[in-house]
Amino acid sequence: MSEFIANADIALFDQLAQAIHRAPRVFIFCFSTSRLIANVIQTDLARYGKVLYVPSTSDEQVVEAKQLRHGDLAIVISTYGYFISKSSATIDLIANSPADTALFTQNPGIPEAYLFKSVYPVTKTNNPITGSYIMLLAAEFLGRRYAETIGDMR
Repeated sequence: MSEFIANADIALFDQLAQAIHRAPRVFIFCFSTSRLIANVIQTDLARYGKVLYVPSTSDEQVVEAKQLRHGDLAIVISTYGYFISKSSATIDLIANSPADTALFTQNPGIPEAYLFKSVYPVTKTNNPITGSYIMLLAAEFLGRRYAETIGDMR
C-alpha cells in the first residue's frame, strides 16, 4: 500500500477517468483476478451513470472486440501481462480496432504495451509480492478520482 501511495501518478488516473467519461462505449477485457478489479470499476462508475461492458467469457470477448468502433474505449486489465500473452487473438482484435485502447496494469514492463494507445501503470515497478491487492487499491482509487473529477457531470 505504501508503494502505491508513494508512486501513484494521480494525473494518469485523472486521464483514464476522463477517457472513460468521454467514450460513448467502454469495454473492459480481462480474466481471472482482474475480473474482480473490472467489476469494482464497473460498479463504482455505475453510481455516476457510466456503463462499462465487461464480457465474461473468452468467446464473448472476441465478439465484443470484433464490434469495437471509433470513439469506443477498450481497456485491458492485465495485472502482470498473463492475459495479454494468453489471449493474443482478442488482443490483436483490440489493438487493430478503430477504438481507443488502454492497458491498466501493475507491470509497467509488459513487452506488449506498445499495442495500446495509452498505458496506465498503477506503480512504477512490478512487485509480485503485492499480488493483485495493489490493482484492487488502484481500481478503488480510479473510482474515487472519477467521482471527484467528473461525478455527476453527465
